[in-house]
Amino acid sequence: MKKAMLLCAMILLLGSCKKKETPANDLPQGILSTESATAATDDCSFFDPLDSLDTADQVKWLRDHQNEACLPEYDQCRENVHKITQAVYQQALQEYWGAVEVVTTEIRLGDIEALSNQSKYAQFISAEINGNKVVKLTATDNFTQTPTCYSVPLFYSIQRLHNLDSESLLVFTAGKKDGKEVILFNVKGTSDYYDMSVQPV
Repeated sequence: MKKAMLLCAMILLLGSCKKKETPANDLPQGILSTESATAATDDCSFFDPLDSLDTADQVKWLRDHQNEACLPEYDQCRENVHKITQAVYQQALQEYWGAVEVVTTEIRLGDIEALSNQSKYAQFISAEINGNKVVKLTATDNFTQTPTCYSVPLFYSIQRLHNLDSESLLVFTAGKKDGKEVILFNVKGTSDYYDMSVQPV
């Protein structure tokens, strides 16, 4: 009897000492466990069907497949569609601003994610420049190339891939690429640069 009680006490003690883990579903959007974040893949063949679709059908396909399309394992795929080199970024700035001082807008990542109550493809983040060259972001149900739109999952992917938090700053500005005005941004203090994409990924 004493042995049985001692055994029960030890089991309870071990159970109470075990580190509690928060399920990934209970964590704030964009914040996942390290295990999930390291599962990113370079195999983006899942998104191959988008290549043969026009923009409206791409949005429909992403929404129809969003449970899988938004998985953290595809974070690198989403980033790859938008990532540009520093040289391309600087060239786009030069073509737009010339000798004029570049105007930038710093926006907290948490404020961007708060624009939409969606973390998938139900909404997009639209970026426009006002008369003072300040970038303004809003949530929209429609993906457009003018004004520039980014998918909500893109920002969560960037957050996970680069271990950012809600206070991390993204720096937005205008640029010109292939003769067309675009919105560019980078993660402040890093060499990670992004522009808009013709795909709503």
